[in-house]
Amino acid sequence: MQLFEMQGLLAGKCLPGDMKVNESLAEYLLRKLEDRNELERQLSAKTISEQNIINAFCISGEGEHSKLVIEYVHGLVAENAALKSGVGFFAYSTECGYEEFDTKEKAIDFATDEIEDFRGYACDGWSDEVGSVCWGVVMQRATEIDRRKRNDEDSCDSSIEEICDYALLPVIETPATDEFTAELRAQGVDEYANATIAIGEDERNLDIIYAGNQAISFAANLRAGRKG
Repeated sequence: MQLFEMQGLLAGKCLPGDMKVNESLAEYLLRKLEDRNELERQLSAKTISEQNIINAFCISGEGEHSKLVIEYVHGLVAENAALKSGVGFFAYSTECGYEEFDTKEKAIDFATDEIEDFRGYACDGWSDEVGSVCWGVVMQRATEIDRRKRNDEDSCDSSIEEICDYALLPVIETPATDEFTAELRAQGVDEYANATIAIGEDERNLDIIYAGNQAISFAANLRAGRKG
C-alpha cells in the first residue's frame, strides 16, 4: 500500500482493494501487520539458514562458487525435509500391529506407549517382542493406476468389467541430491583431468594430453546428467 492510499484509508475516503468482505478497518490493519511479521520471520529464517551454511562450509566472499554451494545446500535441505515427511507416518508393535498417522509426533507417541506397556510387564524381564516396536515414514504406497474397460484380450473372469494395476507412488525424485552428487564426481574428474594435461604438457606427450581432455568431456557429461 502506498502512502497516499494509507492517508485516504485513514481519512475514510477510500478502501483497499484487498480488504475482505465485512472486515473492519482495525481487523484489516491487524491482518496486514501479521502478514508483515510473518514475512519478516520467513526472511529471518532464510538469513539464519544461509548463515549456518556459510559457517558450516567456511564460505568466504560472495563469488559464484560460494553462491553455488549455498544453492546446492538449500536444495538438499528441502529434499531432505520432503523425504522425512513422506506421505505419512506409521508405527508398529506385535501387540497392536501396524497403524498410520498424519504426524510423526503421533507415531512416536504410539511407539512410546507400546514400550511403556511392555515396561509394565518387565518386572520378570523384558519381552523379546519389545524389539518389534518401531515408527517411520511412509514413502510410497500401492496406488491404483491405468484403470480401463476390460477387453477380449484380457485373461480374466468375464464378470470383471474394468481392469487396473497398482504401483508404488508417488515417484521419489531427488534432483538436488543427484545434481550435487554429480558435481562432486565431476570435480574429482576435473582434478584428474587438469593433472593429466599438466603431465602431458610437461612431457610433450599428445596422448596424455588427449586423455586429460577426454576426462574434461567426461566431467561435463556428469554435470549434464549423462554417464559418459
